[in-house]
Amino acid sequence: MSKHQKKEDLRITKTKIKLSNALIELLKNRSIDTISISNLCDASNISRATFYNNFNSIYDVLNCYLAGLKKQLDDAYAKEKKATSMTLRSSFDFIIRLAVNHLVTNKNNIKAVLKNNTNSNFHNTIATFFTASIKEVLMAHEIEMAVLGISISSLASFLSGGISMLLISFIYDDTNKNKDEFVDECSRIIANIFRLNEVRY
Repeated sequence: MSKHQKKEDLRITKTKIKLSNALIELLKNRSIDTISISNLCDASNISRATFYNNFNSIYDVLNCYLAGLKKQLDDAYAKEKKATSMTLRSSFDFIIRLAVNHLVTNKNNIKAVLKNNTNSNFHNTIATFFTASIKEVLMAHEIEMAVLGISISSLASFLSGGISMLLISFIYDDTNKNKDEFVDECSRIIANIFRLNEVRY
C-alpha cells in the first residue's frame, strides 16, 4: 500500500469515526428516525458530499459504530482469552465479565442507541460476539453434541441470545446489581442448564 493510500484510508477512518460519534451524541436526545443527514453533517461539521462518499444512510452510520464496538470486543477477547487453561465455568465468567466491563465503559452511548433506535442491531452485535466466543469455549472443553443431544452451534446461539438480553437489561435499566452480581447470576443460569444435561460445569 502506498503512502498516499494509507493517508487516504486514515482520512476515511477518521471521517467515519467523527460521523459515528456525532450520531451517538444526537441519539442521546432524539430518535434516530428524526435525525436527518443534514442534522448529522451539521453536528459533525462534515459536508453532505463527504457523507455520501462513505455512507448511504443514517443507519449505515449506526451500523459502523456497532461494527467498531464489536471489533473492540473481539480484539479484547483475542488478546486475553485463555479458554483452554480455565474451567468451563471460569471461561464463561471471563467472556461475560469482559463484555460487561467493556460495554459499561460505553454505557451512556449504548443507552442512547437502545433508547432512540427501535431496530435490533445492537442486540445482534452483542449476540454475534457471544455466539462466536461461547462456541469456541464449548469446543475447547470438548462439549460434544452426543453429550448434550444438540449441536454446539445451536447451544452457543441459545446461550448468547439469553446472555445478550440480560446484558442489555443490565446496562439500560440501571438495576441495583453490580457487575460481579450480574456475572454471577448469568453463571448460575448457565450452570443450571448444564446440570440439567448432566454436563460438568
